[in-house]
Amino acid sequence: MVNYYLQITLTDNTKAKEAYLASDVLQQVHHFHTRKMGRLAVAFPAMKAKQQSIGSVVRIFGELSDLEAFFNMKGVSTLIGHRFYRFSSPAKVPEQVESFQSYVRDRRQEKKAPRALVREEERAIRRAMEGKVTHLNNAEDLKRYGTQLKDARSQLSTQPVVGVKMTSASNGRAFFLNIAAITTSIQGGASQAENSNSYGLSSRSRLVPLPCF
Repeated sequence: MVNYYLQITLTDNTKAKEAYLASDVLQQVHHFHTRKMGRLAVAFPAMKAKQQSIGSVVRIFGELSDLEAFFNMKGVSTLIGHRFYRFSSPAKVPEQVESFQSYVRDRRQEKKAPRALVREEERAIRRAMEGKVTHLNNAEDLKRYGTQLKDARSQLSTQPVVGVKMTSASNGRAFFLNIAAITTSIQGGASQAENSNSYGLSSRSRLVPLPCF
């Protein structure tokens, strides 16, 4: 399980400013990853998807050195000075956690074709066979993981999503990054931040369970 986190809290809580907070943080995580400074995973513990609210709290999980590097980025330093954002220092995750949640980039509008889902599962299995997923060591692990993925996808198909408006760094175009939160039992190696995508989120084939507390 990831052992450290830092938390950003919105002090003036309105839905509009929640969206700004999420967008600002996700953009900085994306910059952090594209510069290959380390690997982080992002959680939205106050998210209420049915109310289309991303929530006023963002947690970022990772190794202590990665969190410190993120904390010291120029763009993040600007956010720390924002009058409505309160940053905590990196701290250890509590030993006792309530459950695990994965925050998934939901690309159903982008990848509706059934073949796209098959490719995702094939990719996960291929990565396991190449030894790139350390918690899948044998056929039984693969079978169990496949079942958990199907359960997660089934849950995802019924979950509402929250769209966070982003701007593409490559072409300057605006787009919505759709996020769904699902409860998952997949733990161990899959909970490492290194499995997150460029925005620090899970994908449908690579779940990153993060501790809830």
